[in-house]
Amino acid sequence: MIYRDPKCVHVADSLSEAQSVAHFLSGLGFPAQVMNPATLGGLLGLTWASRTGVSATGLEVWVDDPAHAEPALQKLQTFEAEKTQKVADKATKGPVEAECEECGKCSTFPAAERDSTQDCPHCGAYMDVPE
Repeated sequence: MIYRDPKCVHVADSLSEAQSVAHFLSGLGFPAQVMNPATLGGLLGLTWASRTGVSATGLEVWVDDPAHAEPALQKLQTFEAEKTQKVADKATKGPVEAECEECGKCSTFPAAERDSTQDCPHCGAYMDVPE
């Protein structure tokens, strides 16, 4: 079992994920930082052959103030639940029609592609698929 400091609120699989979480929490008033970013999580259990090159222990995100740990965890859990719900909502809705701004033709896209950018099947231009 890996010991985690009580200030640890997230363990990431990549440096970009860890930095995004630390930035997100700091923006909410919970100053946070990525621990051991130069060694990608520490030398203990370092997996050079892994896809990400991150230590087997992961990259920890710590809040600066131990009193912020619990509220920061709650914010992260709420964010993750909302993100999961949004994905589920997209999957349950039917297909969506979008009009290409370049060629003016309409195309139908599956529900999973709502709120994304796709290639127009008619002219190949980028087009926004609405929510």
